Amino acid sequence: MTFKKNELIPLTNILAKLNNMPTWTKAKYKCWKELIECSENYNPIRFSGSINTYGPSSKGRYIFHKSTANSSLSKYSHKGDYLVICLGGGSFSNRNYIGIPVED
Repeated sequence: MTFKKNELIPLTNILAKLNNMPTWTKAKYKCWKELIECSENYNPIRFSGSINTYGPSSKGRYIFHKSTANSSLSKYSHKGDYLVICLGGGSFSNRNYIGIPVED
């Protein structure tokens, strides 16, 4: 399922709130839990990949990413943009992510 960018507003609002908190306090962990729960409404694709391909390397950072032939997301049917959110974990060069297919 593909989503329009305006359908992602609840999720991007939580991301903005999370990224405006400078340290991992109880409030930020609560916001993180809210983010994960909200992201489930969008049937995210879970994958791991290189920070050189996807960019964000810190937990909670995100980017709109265009799928390319060498990306982990290229094996899915959606060939357009994805909202990619870093989940952290893994090595610094190979992080865990979720991707949500987005159309303009």
